[in-house]
Amino acid sequence: MGLSTVQKAFFPLRSLEGVVQLFEAELRRDEPDLPLLSLVLGYMEHFLAVNRVLPTNVPGVTFETVLGPDPACPTYFPVLDLSILEALYARFTAQIRGAVDLSLYPRVGGVSSRELVKRVSDIIWNSLSRSYFKDRAHIQSLFSFITGTKLDSSGVAFAVVAACQVLGLPDVHLALSEDHAWVVFGAEGEQTAEVTWHGKGNEDRRGQTVDAGVAERVRRSATEQNCNN
Repeated sequence: MGLSTVQKAFFPLRSLEGVVQLFEAELRRDEPDLPLLSLVLGYMEHFLAVNRVLPTNVPGVTFETVLGPDPACPTYFPVLDLSILEALYARFTAQIRGAVDLSLYPRVGGVSSRELVKRVSDIIWNSLSRSYFKDRAHIQSLFSFITGTKLDSSGVAFAVVAACQVLGLPDVHLALSEDHAWVVFGAEGEQTAEVTWHGKGNEDRRGQTVDAGVAERVRRSATEQNCNN
């Protein structure tokens, strides 16, 4: 898996319009390139929302001047060159491929096993920094993962699905609720697996079905209510 000639033709990205065109092209595909899209969004987010001071000492990073209604108050758009994107992309794909031996996880009927999904989630989980505020803003993308080893809960789940795509596991997909994220897999997406934390949850639930996690939260909530009565 690598960037195609068609994908490379969109770079460098110099404007919001260019980003939209890239996303439109990817969303027309049967399987949009999740690592590519997450890295692009994360790069833009970092320089537009996280680091609002124009950096002058970051090699390869330049900004396109965008004139607005008032020429005296231009805005600046972070240019994403192909060389930077390819380096980030290669780092993520190499990390995932180098850590998973697919021969150890037979895919009967082309379907991923729970053990394989758990292994991929272990790689993402164990690559994170051990101490950081996990509910902070702007740590959902693979750019945050690659450059800062930080992800929030839903970011971890997305990273697991992106990693599965890198490994050629098309049956693994992201599932979301109002306050949680997990993965579904199987021939018809009938199986579920926890891959990230939920509230004050812990890593021990990774690989378990979502139903098991829900049952545990219901049991704990009932216990807390009984203790309060």
